[in-house]
Amino acid sequence: MVKTACVSIITGILLICSTGCATQTDSITAKTQSIDDGTYTTKEITDAFPVGTPITTYIRKEEKLNVKQLTSITLTDGGVGRVLEATDGFVVVCGNEKGVFDVLIFKNMEDVKKYEQNLKR
Repeated sequence: MVKTACVSIITGILLICSTGCATQTDSITAKTQSIDDGTYTTKEITDAFPVGTPITTYIRKEEKLNVKQLTSITLTDGGVGRVLEATDGFVVVCGNEKGVFDVLIFKNMEDVKKYEQNLKR
């Protein structure tokens, strides 16, 4: 009787653990897929490159994450705005030789171009 109860408890625990592990594996697979094809949301990009990120860290992360950089824009203070494509818009990561000093989100490329034009005025 005690033996049967122990076997039942152990079997139940194994089933629960294997179900939990399958869920975690699916989540990891989804994240890996996102990294492989370089598609991210604006939130994921802004979380990956917060203000204060050193430039060497930015470059290393950008290459590792395979983020799609469409173009760069020249900023008024001599910095560079790297235009990154997201699934739900565009992120401009503003930086200089020290690191990231601003991160801007735009809905479409037209808004990015308007922002660039306003900088030139």
